[in-house]
Amino acid sequence: MASKARTERRKAERDLKKARTPAPVHSASPRPEKPTTIFEEWARFAIETLRNESDLAGAMVSHGGRVGNIREQLIQSVLKRVLPTIYEIGTGHVVDYKRGFSKQIDIVISRRDFPALRFNDGSAHYLAESVLAAIEIKSELSVAKLHEALDVCKSVGDLTPQVDGASFDLMLEQLPGKYRRTPDGKVEVQGANDTWSEPISPTLQKMRLIGRPATYVFGFKGYSSNIDDFRAAIKSWLAPDGRVRALNLAHVPSVIVSEGCLAVCNRNCESVDYVHKTWPLLLTTRHDNPLGYFVTHLLLHIGRRMLLTPDIDGVRPAVKQYLVGPDEGQITGQALGSVSF
Repeated sequence: MASKARTERRKAERDLKKARTPAPVHSASPRPEKPTTIFEEWARFAIETLRNESDLAGAMVSHGGRVGNIREQLIQSVLKRVLPTIYEIGTGHVVDYKRGFSKQIDIVISRRDFPALRFNDGSAHYLAESVLAAIEIKSELSVAKLHEALDVCKSVGDLTPQVDGASFDLMLEQLPGKYRRTPDGKVEVQGANDTWSEPISPTLQKMRLIGRPATYVFGFKGYSSNIDDFRAAIKSWLAPDGRVRALNLAHVPSVIVSEGCLAVCNRNCESVDYVHKTWPLLLTTRHDNPLGYFVTHLLLHIGRRMLLTPDIDGVRPAVKQYLVGPDEGQITGQALGSVSF
């Protein structure tokens, strides 16, 4: 009986000690208890499927190139489940009217109502105006692989898509202030004494993104927790050998996803330095669900460019409410790179 009493007393002491031990604190951003939209709920299940099938591919297939191909197909299969059939998911190059070519792209999302130059191997040359997104997939993000993917994204940003002048002018009319488009395609804003000049603000850079494909870098593995190494890898691409590249917002990916870190194009122009007239290109942070952020951001981007036909009464449906998720706002994180204005 005494032995049993001692055992019960020790168990009670262990339980009390366990109850007093504080729960571990995680630095990752909090996740909502309940999905905000039905698409976010779907994305969570799709993400879990991606992780499981990716791990299976890595465990069962020894050849690195084949694993990469399988993982590209996994991403494509998930996207095909949710994207409207008016969009094509393929692979190839993006081209512009000046005969500029991007580098080879793993996944291209384009409109089916545009022509494309297709080849027997399943790849194609897609018109820059038809492409919504270009995605680079890496089985594991190393410094070299990340730089390779960033080079692909820059090659897309170097292209010159064309937009319809009348529709662009209509868009300018909706902006606060008075803007105009010059015969050579530049945008000017009216200042004091009716003088016209290029906007000396992030507005001009954001205008340069209109009609351009969004680019993404997606890594299944790599940089799971070391944000400093992640930032150092990006910095070494932004300024190779200490020489700062001449870049603008179109040259950097909308989102870079690693296993546990995230970089987002600074389209909202956070942390602008108006004294030195610069603002960051990218914002970087740790993230508890970078894969989820990638899926949500891609759906939001495609939703903004979705072609919605008015009904017989001229009413156009709105679907943004289905796509707005908890990460709709700009990510807050350490800034990398800069653009002058």
